[in-house]
Amino acid sequence: MPVYATPEEAELAFYEAFETADLTEMGRVWANSDDITCIHPMGNCLRGREEVMSGWREVFSGGTRLAFELTQVQQNINHNIAIHILYENISLIGSNRPATSMIATNIYQLINGSWQIILHHSSLMPDENSLDFEDPFEDDDEDDGDFVEDAGLPAAPKRIVH
Repeated sequence: MPVYATPEEAELAFYEAFETADLTEMGRVWANSDDITCIHPMGNCLRGREEVMSGWREVFSGGTRLAFELTQVQQNINHNIAIHILYENISLIGSNRPATSMIATNIYQLINGSWQIILHHSSLMPDENSLDFEDPFEDDDEDDGDFVEDAGLPAAPKRIVH
C-alpha cells in the first residue's frame, strides 16, 4: 500500500486514478474503513468501503475519460484531518465541449502514517451569468411558480460521471 506523506500527495493520487479510470489506484487512496463517504454529482450518498468502490467501478465502466484542472479554494489541516475545497474544471478527453465546473470537498485523514481520503463530495456549479437573481418573493401580478425555471445548469448526466 502506498504511503501518502501529505494530503496533497493523496489528492494528486486521487485525481490521477480518476483521470486514468484506475480502480486499483483509486482503492489505494481511499481509507479502508466503513466510515468513508462519496457523493458524486446528482448521485446518492455512498457509505462504506464496499459502496464507495462499487460507485467508482460504475463510474469507470462507462469508458469516459476525463481531464481535470483543479483550483484550490480553501485548505485546512488539523493534526490528522485535512479539508480541501476546490473547483474541478473537467473536460471530456477527445471532445470539443467546454469544461464543466464542479465544486468539490475532499477530506483526508492521517491513518497509520499515510493520508487517505475519507470523503469526496462533488456538485455542479451554477452558471452565475444565467441565474435570475431577482427577488423571488417580490409581489407582482405574474404567477411565479418555480422562481428559477432554468438555472443554466448542464443537463444531468445519465451516468454518474464527474
